[in-house]
Formats: sequence, C-alpha cells, structure tokens
Amino acid sequence: MLQKSIWKKNLGMLIQLLLISMLHVTGWMPVVIVILIVMTNNNPPIIVVELQASWVLLNIVYIAVITNPLVCMFAIPEIKEKMFSFLNSIHIRQQQISPASNTQTHKSSIKKN
Repeated sequence: MLQKSIWKKNLGMLIQLLLISMLHVTGWMPVVIVILIVMTNNNPPIIVVELQASWVLLNIVYIAVITNPLVCMFAIPEIKEKMFSFLNSIHIRQQQISPASNTQTHKSSIKKN
C-alpha cells in the first residue's frame, strides 16, 4: 500500500513537470523558429526579420512566465482543494437563509356604520 502512494505522488509530480515544460515550450517555440529561420537562410523573409527586430516576439515569452504560477497552482492538488473549498465557503455564505421580507401590505378593515 505504501508503494502505491509513492507511485501516485510521483505521477502527480510528473504531471506537474510536464505541464510546466509544455507551457515554456509553447512560449519559446515562436522565438526559436524565427531565430532558426534567420540563421539558416542567407536572405530571410522580410516578415521574419521584422518579427526578430520587434519586441512583440520577445513579449510572447513573458506569457509563459506570467502563467507559470497559475499552472503550478492548479497542478498541486492540495492548493487546488483549498482554493475550491474557499470558493465554496464564499458561495455558501452568499446563499444563507435569511428571513423573507414582507412584501404584502395589510389593509386594515374599518367597519362603516
């Protein structure tokens, strides 16, 4: 039984590692492709040279850096459980039973003689 929990923990770490690795690969892949095209061609296409000269291509890398904590947060089960329980407690507090407001108006009956 102990071996099973160790394998389960190792599988969780492997999934976390793969998620973070895929995030960084997708962030860096456009930069690497443009650099390889420029390095291998004597006359690279103008669009590739413009992409390399502009800061837009380098800013794509920051997407991976910014989203890394989010990926780590959702990949770690303990943090995910605490986050969902916190959101559930907020949701439950908003749905607490409260006394209904009296929307009907009561007319007093006056007897006319």
